[in-house]
Amino acid sequence: IVNFLSKPVITGFTSAVALIIGFNQFRNLLGLDFVQSDQIQIILQGIWLELGNFNYHTATIGLISMIIIIISRRINKKIPNALMVVILGVLLMKYFGNIFINVSIVKDIPSGLPKFGIPEFDFDLIRNLLPIALTLVMVGYLETISIGKSLEAKQDEYRIRPNQELIALGISNMVGSLFNAYPSASSFSRSAINYESGAKTGMAALISVVMVLITLLFLMPLFYYLPKTVLSAIIIVAVFGLVNFKEAGFLWKANQLDFCLMLSTFIATLFLGIEFGIITGVGLSLIVLIFRTSRPYVVELGKVPNSNFYKNKERFEEVVLDEDVLVFRFDAQLFYANASYFRDRLEQMMDNKGSALKLIVLDAESINRVDSTGVEMLKERILFCQKKGIIFYLAGVKGPVRDDLFRSGILEIISLDHFFMRANQAVRFYKTGDKVKQEKYAKYIHQAYK
Repeated sequence: IVNFLSKPVITGFTSAVALIIGFNQFRNLLGLDFVQSDQIQIILQGIWLELGNFNYHTATIGLISMIIIIISRRINKKIPNALMVVILGVLLMKYFGNIFINVSIVKDIPSGLPKFGIPEFDFDLIRNLLPIALTLVMVGYLETISIGKSLEAKQDEYRIRPNQELIALGISNMVGSLFNAYPSASSFSRSAINYESGAKTGMAALISVVMVLITLLFLMPLFYYLPKTVLSAIIIVAVFGLVNFKEAGFLWKANQLDFCLMLSTFIATLFLGIEFGIITGVGLSLIVLIFRTSRPYVVELGKVPNSNFYKNKERFEEVVLDEDVLVFRFDAQLFYANASYFRDRLEQMMDNKGSALKLIVLDAESINRVDSTGVEMLKERILFCQKKGIIFYLAGVKGPVRDDLFRSGILEIISLDHFFMRANQAVRFYKTGDKVKQEKYAKYIHQAYK
């Protein structure tokens, strides 16, 4: 499944989630009272309806915090801007809280660590919760891989290993269940803040764990006066950095199909929610994969003058095309999904040649694999050509593909003399009858097959 999370899908998904998280934080940034959601239209509607009731003091502190973070980042990224605005916010509300009226602060947070306990094993409850549990697993895992791959592309210190991430998430949630923990996965906002802070290895997470433990045990009273708008400012600046405009512009120029894939994932995530965004991204990736493999590039080749090369006639205007010879290339594996397309394109090229056609050469250098459906279709086409008096040669067939053809009985309808190393050798053999070289190659193939 992870292999179907292409870069355009990840770009669209993470950019949309970044916007959703960022706009949700406007609730605390501006002191608004609207329902948080993972659908952007609901969030924007809530902001619009409550915008006239924003808290001036809350908004001022939040916006100034954002400005401090942005300016300090531009001066030097090593400046601990998040810690700096947290300390300033706490000091401001502790000593000047009577001036900044109705600014929401963190207040009392229970200190200490959660207690250990064995979960209850109720099979009826497990049966009822299993569908949503599987959904949480899938969404949480794909979110983790998405944010991981997104940040992986921005550095060269580490590589994401999907199986390792899945095992780690599983173990962490199993252990967490013994302490009444939430189901956990990667956090877009926390990962963005971690990246912006310059973290490059897993050691950053271990340090965070130690700091959280120390904070829960000893430092919770210090955060009593921390304004929530400061936390929102930190998150907004961090997550909006995940909106990848540069990648969108690149895809528009480089590959518009990938751009449409990214845009569709972005829109689906933005307006339908995170779960539907993931499903849309993976689903569209599968559709694109099926489309590309079922309709690969098929082209007629022509001989480059004064050479032994055959090239794409659509790219090289100077190539020579013989009326009685059709040389074509199929740029994909030949299997059940594109066997009919192969046959249709071959028939179309044969019709274009007309009755003068006497030789067909399949340049199979780009065919890496065949299945039973592809082989049977190829055998059927060869027999069809034989009935019409047309010779069918194969050139550049790779060893594993040739083995599959031989095991499937293709030598029952054609001989080893129909296999060549290069397309030009096949055409020359047809025109000049250079049997010496062909007999040597046929002997080589026979020995290799044995």
